Amino acid sequence: MGVRKPNSLPLLFPQDSLSHSHFFFALTLTLYNSCSPITFKKYLYLFLSRLTKLRTMFDFCKLDVYQKAKAFCIMVSKLLASGKFDKTTKDQLRRASFSIMLNIAEGSSRFSNKDRKSFMIIARGSAFESAAIMEYLLDTSEIQKDVFEDFTDKLEQISKMLFSLIQHLDTKA
Repeated sequence: MGVRKPNSLPLLFPQDSLSHSHFFFALTLTLYNSCSPITFKKYLYLFLSRLTKLRTMFDFCKLDVYQKAKAFCIMVSKLLASGKFDKTTKDQLRRASFSIMLNIAEGSSRFSNKDRKSFMIIARGSAFESAAIMEYLLDTSEIQKDVFEDFTDKLEQISKMLFSLIQHLDTKA
């Protein structure tokens, strides 16, 4: 005679033959039958909010350097929208600023530290490229000195953070 599973807790763990939606339905039904409607709503809300956070939170979002790079990219977009810059400069600055942010994100998805390091080096190079473009815009009087200093201060912070991250990845390799 085999071990009998209790009827009150059907399918607590997904089996190969069941999809995750069937498992979730069975778990929801079990929880619904075992507590008050108010308690059920609280548990369901808590479960769904945690599930959503797990599914939408990528590792790169937790990095301060990524958040600073994203803020810089937004600043660049606002600057470019407010000024009359030539098409080439606009395109190059937009691409360089995006490259910082996107290489940090892509690098965080890599499994080896060597690969991660390569993407962080590229991101740092894009920060230097952005700084060179900002210097060009200052020299051609397309931006004011205070704007230049604000942008280059942000780029310097990002560059230092990336340098530190690169060194850290180098020691772990």
